[in-house]
Amino acid sequence: MTHGIVLDPTATARKEGHSAGPPLGQLGGKVIGMRRDFWLSWDVVTDEWARMLTEAGASVKFWHHQPPVGKQAEAVLASYNSFLTETDATIAGLCNCGACTMWTIHDALLSLERDHPTIVCTTEHFRELAISLAGQGGRQEIRMQVLPYPLQGRADDDVRQVARDTFPSLLEAFGAVV
Repeated sequence: MTHGIVLDPTATARKEGHSAGPPLGQLGGKVIGMRRDFWLSWDVVTDEWARMLTEAGASVKFWHHQPPVGKQAEAVLASYNSFLTETDATIAGLCNCGACTMWTIHDALLSLERDHPTIVCTTEHFRELAISLAGQGGRQEIRMQVLPYPLQGRADDDVRQVARDTFPSLLEAFGAVV
């Protein structure tokens, strides 16, 4: 009679020594990179946050995510890496569907590998998936800003209000000093 070994398919690989990354610290004079995708409501949020960050003394650069697949993969990843070299910190979003969450976490982990202060933005509905994916990348403590779900489909004025209401908690989660 032979005995087999049963492996746990839910186990995750953990990397030692990783954390949420460094806090942002003093906001004034920093270049904050904002990773965007195709959610129009996320554009409204990041436009509002960019305005408030600029008023607080930072500057903002945007990068528009495209899934790095096929022949364009190398160029897309090079573009993102170039963007990261031009910024001091990253706001990555938006975790608002399965694929969007996967790519947002992927890009946030690349930012954290550079030791950039990084925060992931997710809607409430995709929060647990974002935490799980970050944990699989060894970043269980990833900094996160949770936005209401659904965000998409709300009137722009309502979305701008969400951005204004969450800005203080964004700065706090980021470890920013104004």
